[in-house]
Amino acid sequence: MHLYRAHAYQLQHLETFSAAAQPEVMVFFESHTPEAAPATLLRLLALSWGCTPADVEFYNLTDEHDLRAEHGPEAPGDAALWVTGHAHGPLFHAVDRTLMFVRPLTLTRLLQARQATAPLRALQRAAERDADERRQRQQREAHAFMTDLARMVRGQPARS
Repeated sequence: MHLYRAHAYQLQHLETFSAAAQPEVMVFFESHTPEAAPATLLRLLALSWGCTPADVEFYNLTDEHDLRAEHGPEAPGDAALWVTGHAHGPLFHAVDRTLMFVRPLTLTRLLQARQATAPLRALQRAAERDADERRQRQQREAHAFMTDLARMVRGQPARS
């Protein structure tokens, strides 16, 4: 079995719009072959969401080896499986917006990987705070400069 991750959502149709449609989620699932992975994902989601496979869309279908290769330098080991973006370090997807159609040992492995992201998430929050403080300081400095410039301009005699 191969482990895959994708982002998926249920299509909404104007004639059958439903507030009960499933929101977009990140999905971990297993498939026997790479060729069978898309069909496996569609079948799993259609069954769990109570819709047809035609009502399910997905993107960024990636296997675990490619996820590790892409995000490994920022999030070591299986923690790389949870990376979904970058901003002052790796961004990790929320557990409450994640589905896992995996065997019990794989589930344990994924949950342990999520736990391993805790220190990295704390570092990212600290980096965000630092960046926000820098941005606020730059805005204050720019405002002070413009205020001083306006005072200087007002104090000069008009040109003739």
